[in-house]
Amino acid sequence: MTSISNRAAEFAKARDGNVVVEFALIAPILLLMLAILFDFGMAVYDSMSLKQAARAGAQYAMRNPSDTAGIQQVVSNASDVMSEHLTVTTNQFCQCPDGTSADCGTTCVGGGALETY
Repeated sequence: MTSISNRAAEFAKARDGNVVVEFALIAPILLLMLAILFDFGMAVYDSMSLKQAARAGAQYAMRNPSDTAGIQQVVSNASDVMSEHLTVTTNQFCQCPDGTSADCGTTCVGGGALETY
């Protein structure tokens, strides 16, 4: 009986596998944190890419306001996001210098120049 109790005491004192057990418990948490960090980094990268593409589209639209297809192409080319996941819409509106809305192609009541956006 003493032999069994001695072996049990020795087994309880043994520390040889502690590192492996601790690593096995912590590794999934570390991998999850790494995956979350990678996913967050990709989201930030996509956000910056879309902001840059919107800026490029706005610059092109200032020079060619009626070229809707060209604006969409410039935005698609400037973005790293896949084109099937990208939706580009353009809107053009006009207003008079006093701030009232007006249909594009008409004249303002006060005689001022129509501003196109």
